[in-house]
Amino acid sequence: MSKVKAGEAYVEIGGDPRKLFAALSRAQRQLGQLGSALSGVGRNMIGVGVAIAAPIGAAVVAGSRFQDVMLNVRASTGATADELEKVRKAAMDASQALGVGPTEAAAGFLELLKAGMSVQQVLGGAGKAAIQFAKVGGLQVSEAAVVMADAMNVFKVTADTAANTLSAAADASSTSIEGIAQAFSQVSAVAGLANQTIQDTAAALAVLANAGVKGSDAGTSLKTMLLRLMAPAEDAAKALGEIGLSTQSFRNADGTMKPLVEIIRTLTTAMQGMDQAAKDDIFRRIFGQDAIRAAAVLTQAGVEGFAAMQNGMGGALKVGEKFDELQSGLSGAANKLKAALERLGIAISDAVGPAMMD
Repeated sequence: MSKVKAGEAYVEIGGDPRKLFAALSRAQRQLGQLGSALSGVGRNMIGVGVAIAAPIGAAVVAGSRFQDVMLNVRASTGATADELEKVRKAAMDASQALGVGPTEAAAGFLELLKAGMSVQQVLGGAGKAAIQFAKVGGLQVSEAAVVMADAMNVFKVTADTAANTLSAAADASSTSIEGIAQAFSQVSAVAGLANQTIQDTAAALAVLANAGVKGSDAGTSLKTMLLRLMAPAEDAAKALGEIGLSTQSFRNADGTMKPLVEIIRTLTTAMQGMDQAAKDDIFRRIFGQDAIRAAAVLTQAGVEGFAAMQNGMGGALKVGEKFDELQSGLSGAANKLKAALERLGIAISDAVGPAMMD
């Protein structure tokens, strides 16, 4: 059994983690008293001695990092003092509930706010979804927040839908959430312009991953494929005409692009009876070097393969369920402990920061 003492605040570290977490919470509340006691030290803080200055110095570093993010929230978004306090409290609450450091949580909130979400949206569920998505996918919360925000803005879906769809695509294929996220960052904007849903876009990326086309390469190839069908160059239009197709073959009556499954069906039907050499030549002329991989893989999988991937994605666990499962083990407990210690450090920093600034 060992004890950490700051003024009258103790943290006992023993065999029962519940006692540790209870002690950390109690210590955090009591640190306000420590701040009052040290506020009079002011310029004489250097005389406190190494024994107390070292842990307090480490705590101030943790607190300053958190403060930097909060100042960035105010500077980047123009948040009011009330909104800033709400974001701060939400970051601390998310840290305690989800076992993530408050600084990392706040950094994720910042990216969502910078993407145009309101404080209400971030605190109403988008922030939590970004944290869970990040931990499930092995991403930084800020990285996960950017991917989610792009998906929400482009496809007009909720945070949960964005996170669950990308996670499901990774679970149903041979790539990771990180790989799907990389691919998605390349193709999402064009997929949205091409009237594709987030589910169909993710399924297409999963099909490509199973064929060995992954990460940003998959996203770039699918993006170029869609662009070549939306506005084909002269040689591509000529090649389409040779198999009885035109740009209108891939559009609905209102001019919008058809769903990917219909695009695949149209291409495979038009090329029935052709030998592989003829198909390769047509694809090269229609899609060029970048997009030929996506077109070839998707048409080879066909409507049936695409539908099978969508069905596989439908059976995947939700991100929240996966997160709870991951947090139930030893690493989850370690994450919670690390987050609790960071909150404790921020509390110490809040208590002694003004005196140290003096």
